[in-house]
Formats: sequence, C-alpha cells, structure tokens
Amino acid sequence: MLASNPTDIDSNSVSSLDYWVRRATDKRSKSRGESHYVYQGVRLVVHPKRAAMIEQGDRVLWVGVDSGVYKGRGWFEKFLADIETAVSNVKSGGGETKEPSLGDKLRAEILLREAGTPTTPSLWWHFLRDDELELCLGCWMHRVGVMSLKYEITRNATLDFQPTNDEFELGARSCQSHVLWEVFKRLGNARSELAEVSS
Repeated sequence: MLASNPTDIDSNSVSSLDYWVRRATDKRSKSRGESHYVYQGVRLVVHPKRAAMIEQGDRVLWVGVDSGVYKGRGWFEKFLADIETAVSNVKSGGGETKEPSLGDKLRAEILLREAGTPTTPSLWWHFLRDDELELCLGCWMHRVGVMSLKYEITRNATLDFQPTNDEFELGARSCQSHVLWEVFKRLGNARSELAEVSS
C-alpha cells in the first residue's frame, strides 16, 4: 500500500472500504505507515492515528486532522462516514486547492535540474547547488517529522508528503554530521571568496 502502488479498493477481491480503513488504523498492525488507496477514482491516504486525506486532481479534503476527534465508542463508524462524505464532496468539486509543500517544491526543482531545464533564481532554494538542494530536502523531512532519528532512522506516517526510496536515502544522509560539515565548509569558503571579491 505504498504511494507509488496504491491498493485499488473497487477492483480488489475485498472491495469494502470498511475493511481497508479498519486495517489501516489497526493498532496491532506491524506496519505503522500511512496506507494508500484508490477509492471510487479518488486518492485516499489513511493515517494510522485516525486521519485521512482525500484528493482528486488539485482538490483535497482532510478528515480527522484535529487530534482526538475520533475516540471513544463509535469512533470507527464516524470516521468511516466522514471519509465517505469527503469522497463524495471531492468528487463533486468540493474541498480546498492543494498547495504544494516545500518538499514538493524541492522535489520539482531537483527534477528540473536533472532534466537540464534552466530555472530563474527567485526563491531561496533556487540558489542552492544541486547536492545542497538534495540535502535540504532531507533536512526538511526531518524538520517537519516525515523522518525521525533516535536510535535508527525511521519514516513516520504522513498524509501530505510521501518520500520515495531515493528521498529517504537523502534524509538519511542529511542527518550524518560529516555530510553537513562538508556543505557548511563549502558555503563558508564560497562566502569568503565573495567577500574578497567585493572588498
């Protein structure tokens, strides 16, 4: 149930939304990542802590993002009903326009550079070099909680940004101090050269 290969609920042998949402929020599940589905032609991401994102095109609706909404007796039925309602709303054009996260923007910039497409520097990350941009994406994933490091690096369940395997590796590299040290040294040297030229 990865972002790149979501489970199509409608064409699955078990086509019950009830089954898949219950499975995604089951505390006994070994996998605590988010679950990715296609349901009635709509992208559905279910977070294990009883939240969901419903997306179609550039429209998105969030369910259960406020913590503690779904608890107590009957929480599952209410959660399921709210997901069904949100799916209907998004299909009829409701919801909000989905704004790209900084991770989405960094990902797009990396892809443009790999394709050799020139960009006009206007935003702060446009001024980063190619490898710095990749490290910036990795650092951002740690900063917003997509990844975390305690004893080992883990990918946390999220609704709005799902890193690829390559991006996960970038995140792992970004928390190794010797890599960041090299970046800081290079930035320091570059700035000192600029200061010499301007003086």
